[in-house]
Amino acid sequence: MTTDNTIPAKNAQIHWTQDDPAAVGRSAVNRVWVFDRTQPWIDNPDLECSAGACCADWLDGADPRSTPEGVYAGWLETGFKDFSQHIEALEELAKIEGCDWARKIRDAWMHHIMVEGANE
Repeated sequence: MTTDNTIPAKNAQIHWTQDDPAAVGRSAVNRVWVFDRTQPWIDNPDLECSAGACCADWLDGADPRSTPEGVYAGWLETGFKDFSQHIEALEELAKIEGCDWARKIRDAWMHHIMVEGANE
């Protein structure tokens, strides 16, 4: 862990499931789990998709998809099962060093919903 209790980006492992595992990259994201690959962990076979420290090109600068932002952009393309899964994905990404943008998006979105809900 870093001094701010986030996972060092170079060690970040991102796993997720999609509605249709046979349609990876074309099916809604419905569960995300981020962890530090250098720490003891239990593999979760229910999470079929992965990116991060398991990939040789992770954070090497050659492919913008091999970053937390790139993974998130891919998820935006396929969509999320529902709002709560999108919020969960942002919360998981916020665990990664340098991904305070994910926390800011989540907080702004939640604030917007609360303000809009209060105005209805």
